[in-house]
Amino acid sequence: MAASVPFTNAEMCLDGVVRLEEDELILDFMKISAWGHKSAPVKIQIPLRHVDALEYKNYFFLFHVLLRLRVRNLDYLASVPGAHGAEVTLFCRRRYRGIARELANLVTFRLLERAFTDDRSPVQPGSLPQS
Repeated sequence: MAASVPFTNAEMCLDGVVRLEEDELILDFMKISAWGHKSAPVKIQIPLRHVDALEYKNYFFLFHVLLRLRVRNLDYLASVPGAHGAEVTLFCRRRYRGIARELANLVTFRLLERAFTDDRSPVQPGSLPQS
């Protein structure tokens, strides 16, 4: 099952969907100009091995929930308006908060699963401090 979450950004110049398919996080979006003109659709496929984190934030005083995406390679977010280096914050409507939370949890689970099964595991035997 591929959960799709509609999003915008802080500058309100994006309208898109983020979803997880197999081992890729996919951003489909259109840029919106100040006059309301929409660009051609842009599709960015980010392999999960290049995703650092997808964090879910729910603030009581906002009408949106936040998905904060961090990647390891700056090139993936170069064409996304509102991206700051290797990080972009996506605003999702509150009615999609359950799906957004599920997507963030699924991506986090897959990243942890990859870290534990990968030969380059971040915690090597004997690397923990002795107390």
